[in-house]
Amino acid sequence: MVFGINLNGPEYEARLKKPFTPPTVTLKEIHDAVPKHLLNKDGKRAAAYIMRDISLTLVLFKFASMIGPWAESDFGGFVTSGWHKTLVKSALWFSYCWIQGLVWAGIFCLGHDAGHGTLFENSKVNNAVGFILHTWLLIPYYAWRSTHHAHHKATASIERDENYVPYTRSEYNLPDAKRVTKADYAEIFEETPIYTLFPKNTMGSKMYPPGTNHFNPDSPLFKKEQRE
Repeated sequence: MVFGINLNGPEYEARLKKPFTPPTVTLKEIHDAVPKHLLNKDGKRAAAYIMRDISLTLVLFKFASMIGPWAESDFGGFVTSGWHKTLVKSALWFSYCWIQGLVWAGIFCLGHDAGHGTLFENSKVNNAVGFILHTWLLIPYYAWRSTHHAHHKATASIERDENYVPYTRSEYNLPDAKRVTKADYAEIFEETPIYTLFPKNTMGSKMYPPGTNHFNPDSPLFKKEQRE
């Protein structure tokens, strides 16, 4: 069956007919249900992942350092035309930036896991590794760690989350729910890159004033004891 662009699938329509009931399960119950071997920390494997990403970073640095000399020598004689050489050089720099960005995304994830204390058994080692990795990416590790933990404490709450708080109907200037149409929701566009490029997708908690950030120790993101 082919659905029109504004039609929902049958699974979604079936869910709409069932009233939503908030789950009563607790975090402890979820934690206890996870197989215990999945909670074991493997320091050797964590160190191997860290060394892997550092090694990839250095290899890519070496590759980037060779782009200039290649361009000066016409890329080994394969490219002699001026604009061809510029095109190839630009493509190489773009490729380098793209791949290096992927590697550094992995470094961020390792720092993220260190912030959760899941890489190594020792908390001091976790924090030292997380601080070094995130500092390399210009991320304020301890500031991020404090608010990220607050984010997880408010998981699934659309009012108290630190990272993503959806706009309300009134903030979107939408009509009353009984009069609204599908066109009002701009369903066709809201998941497209050009639409999410604009600030509609930067939604922090409304409890904080404009300009709130992780780099200011006086930011309302932090408690008094976290500033000391």
